[in-house]
Amino acid sequence: MRNSFKRFPSLMTLSILSYCVLFSALLVDDTYAQSCSISICKSADDSDGILFPFVQESTGGSIPFELTGVDDQGSCSEISIPLNDEASVFELPVFGWSLADIDCNLIGVNYEITEGGVVIECLTPTANGTCTFLNVPGEITPVTNIPTLSEWGAIAMTGILGAIGLYVAARRRKATA
Repeated sequence: MRNSFKRFPSLMTLSILSYCVLFSALLVDDTYAQSCSISICKSADDSDGILFPFVQESTGGSIPFELTGVDDQGSCSEISIPLNDEASVFELPVFGWSLADIDCNLIGVNYEITEGGVVIECLTPTANGTCTFLNVPGEITPVTNIPTLSEWGAIAMTGILGAIGLYVAARRRKATA
């Protein structure tokens, strides 16, 4: 075998390159294996397929996604968080619906439920779990119209003209009496 390397130096180079490619492939697979895989699920009874918007924020930036809340099953989306990193997942508000609860069953991660979302920190390679966002139909608060500045001006002018009218009527009554 030694003689073949002496006669064919490119064979030795080829062998070294093969080992490098194989080793780098192992590194890539190892890096991929050292992340957490978390399922973000949606549950909303009687939602008739409404899309609920979410945002995942991490060191890589913001990633928007949507889930439907079809009856009890709902839908799920898989997110990947690198080892020793964290990601925040927030549900954006949907008119007529309110977020009632977030139920997380996570193994190998730290998590904190915040208002409208959850912050997940990946501590263990290949950690996994599920966070389910539960929505219920919310009370639709009626819109209260507040007068604008020009409307307040009209109200004030009406009051002033009414007061002037009463004053003039009182003077006329005194003048004729």
